[in-house]
Amino acid sequence: MIVAIPIKKVNDRLVVSNAFGKAKKFAILKNKDVLIVETDSNNGKEVIDFLSKHNVNTVIVSHMGFGAFKYLKQKGLKAYIVEKFLPIEDALKMLEENKLEEFKHDLSHKHCKCVS
Repeated sequence: MIVAIPIKKVNDRLVVSNAFGKAKKFAILKNKDVLIVETDSNNGKEVIDFLSKHNVNTVIVSHMGFGAFKYLKQKGLKAYIVEKFLPIEDALKMLEENKLEEFKHDLSHKHCKCVS
């Protein structure tokens, strides 16, 4: 499994960013190795294409828009949800212990215009 997490630095710790499509940095984790990568992507589709080039098959996010979620599913990637600003070590531990909920886009909200 190769996992990507949108990150930001808060008080010298890497935490899960509250952005996905506009995130500029990602932690990519494979077999306990962590690679920090930067992207100039501007939306979820571009980010997913960027992550696919790194063979990512799983993402951990705190939020994702409907368009990105739909494209992510089309590409065959899995997404798990955590609270924003959770330290990435905690997010990974939760993933390893099967304590993360798979991301399901909630169609009950209206901010992303995914409800007709």
